[in-house]
Amino acid sequence: MIAQYNLGCIYAEGDGVPRNSVEAVKWFVKAAEQGDIDAQYNLAVMYDDGTRVEQDYVQAMHWYRQAAEQGDVDGQFSVGVMYQLGEGVMADQATAYAWFSLAANNGHSEADEKVTGLQEQLSEEDLAKGKTLHSELVERYGM
Repeated sequence: MIAQYNLGCIYAEGDGVPRNSVEAVKWFVKAAEQGDIDAQYNLAVMYDDGTRVEQDYVQAMHWYRQAAEQGDVDGQFSVGVMYQLGEGVMADQATAYAWFSLAANNGHSEADEKVTGLQEQLSEEDLAKGKTLHSELVERYGM
């Protein structure tokens, strides 16, 4: 798995081989499908930004969530952003709040600001929903 991720990086950067986006993505996918968090997050960013692949927010959300569910704090924050913006999923501010809260609990530097902003914007009902979802995320993923 680590070797597959490393091959993806080599092809993505052209480190000792010609830069080859198709090969990079192929190796990142192999590693990501086996649970490599770095590969999952890198694929998510690639699909989110349209770097080396066609931009695809649904795929970005899939890989962000895979990484997030394994404890990747940047993945957790990014899932929150996707829900906040409605990219790859229906916009849902309460769910965004829950993921930002999880990322904040795990030390993400920008997540506290997002949590505070949403606390000021959300209705009492949506804030309560977000807090409940946050508790469920903590329980489900043990973070």
